Amino acid sequence: MPGEIESHQIERGFRCVLTGELDLASEDEVAAELTRRLAETPAVLVVDLSALEFIDSTGLRVLLQARNTAGDNGTRLLLTKPPAAIQRVFDVANVTEHFEYTEDVADRNGDREQP
Repeated sequence: MPGEIESHQIERGFRCVLTGELDLASEDEVAAELTRRLAETPAVLVVDLSALEFIDSTGLRVLLQARNTAGDNGTRLLLTKPPAAIQRVFDVANVTEHFEYTEDVADRNGDREQP
């Protein structure tokens, strides 16, 4: 399944929901949307990984770049806990510790955020 990203405004920023695959084929679209949202310097940007089915090193690079940009502009970047298969990729690549995580996946409509 090709990767897609959908953004929703939440109380203090944005929630970006990733679905399908985050790899070379979806890199440009996902990076562009994350960059667009971070350019608005929100207090928080939640990247929802709960529906992600696959990620490779290209996808990890996109998320690491977003984390760096967020840090530069004072935005708190949070990842939702990913599915087990995606978490294994984070662990094997030794990048798990580079991110801050939130358990909040209940708010799919972006009405409120409680990181």
